[in-house]
Amino acid sequence: MDYIYGINYQEVILTLVIGIVISMFLYEKYNALTGGIIVAPVLSLFLYKPIFVASTLLMVVILHLMVNVIRKRTILYGRRLYVSILFIGISLSLLTGLVARFIHSFGYGLFLYDGTGIFKLPFVNISISDTIIDLGFGAHYYGYVIGLLMVPIVVNDAQNQGLTKTLKLLLFVMTSTFIIIGGYRLIVAH
Repeated sequence: MDYIYGINYQEVILTLVIGIVISMFLYEKYNALTGGIIVAPVLSLFLYKPIFVASTLLMVVILHLMVNVIRKRTILYGRRLYVSILFIGISLSLLTGLVARFIHSFGYGLFLYDGTGIFKLPFVNISISDTIIDLGFGAHYYGYVIGLLMVPIVVNDAQNQGLTKTLKLLLFVMTSTFIIIGGYRLIVAH
């Protein structure tokens, strides 16, 4: 059996299809943009590591604010706006990864778990339970976001309909897809 990110290949394909169908339904029925048709299903694949999803959504908010500031000072619209969002979003994602690796090279990191129940932050060692580690909060997290294109795609939709509405719809499709796939796993397991 082939696996992607530790998930059965067939479940990955099914997750993508279900998420796309839900996103298209919302768009066709309510003209609601879900932050890119493929983003919610991809993020739902990572809900078992919620810190990665949270950092990706945080990056969406940061990029959205940056783009709004730039739009107030320049004339950006249409394709130029989208290309700017892509360029700034990819650069920002790469930069956060480089900064996180640099900090990690000194033996520190954002939620850097050393296997002993201790998180090492500069000048602080925090003891934390293994339950939180198992939930995906921290183990080997170095400040990365999911996919270089996920953040700019969501921000592009947020520019058209607003950040709050886009994030609500994205979270709805992401969790709906995750729940449906969870039900599928229960049915297949029995």
